[in-house]
Amino acid sequence: MGIGCNIFHKEWCTVNIGELCAEVGKKFGEGSGGGHPTVGGTTIFPKNVDNAIAFVLERLKENV
Repeated sequence: MGIGCNIFHKEWCTVNIGELCAEVGKKFGEGSGGGHPTVGGTTIFPKNVDNAIAFVLERLKENV
């Protein structure tokens, strides 16, 4: 899963994407994941895709 912020409005990004990807990787994958404050990636198990997406969306909504 890859996540990134709008490159033209990085100030809108209120979530540390690298930290979020690390957390998603631990919860829904083999434990790998990370990145930078405005971009990141992680590997998740196929059976966990829906839960991982819901988790990411909820975390992003919390920080709007």
